[in-house]
Amino acid sequence: DDGNDVEPVQDTHVQPVAPSAPVTGRVTDLDAGTPVAGIRVGFGGHISDLASDLVASTDANGDYAIPAVPQGTYSQLIVEKAGYDRLVLQNVVVGAGGATVDVAVRRDWASTDGGAGVVSASAPVYAPPCGPGNAFDQSQGTGWSSTSPGSTSGAKQATVRLPQAIDITALAVDPGAICGDDDTASVGP
Repeated sequence: DDGNDVEPVQDTHVQPVAPSAPVTGRVTDLDAGTPVAGIRVGFGGHISDLASDLVASTDANGDYAIPAVPQGTYSQLIVEKAGYDRLVLQNVVVGAGGATVDVAVRRDWASTDGGAGVVSASAPVYAPPCGPGNAFDQSQGTGWSSTSPGSTSGAKQATVRLPQAIDITALAVDPGAICGDDDTASVGP
């Protein structure tokens, strides 16, 4: 799908032409229950900007339609939009009558695409693609790199302002080194 796809799906075998059926559904916000516009919904290995691929985007009501999906079982249906946690549904069956797949996605309020902003960070603050905002962009392909002169611990800090007050239920950190740093720059225990 893209550089964040750690489990790519592809099948290079020539497939028989199967009868096609529509896949439709609605995408809503898991917490608010409201429709989410602009979410990409597509089958793993078939998502691109080609008109022939099996992908669609939701409208203002959160509805999407992929009109002609060959019947069969698909290992992944991917639902994604910047600012929302990526959702991967396994083994989606498209039968003669098609399929209706409604899903709820969770907004990542702490991501820069979810509305958060970096207020301050340890100096020096490097420019993108290695700046502190890249630590909060939901991408494993980018990150924050910085040195901490004068710090014996090497500790770094960043302050992020969320777009509204929320209850934090989880915090995840991609611990890998980035921006040409060696692995000693990775987050440690």
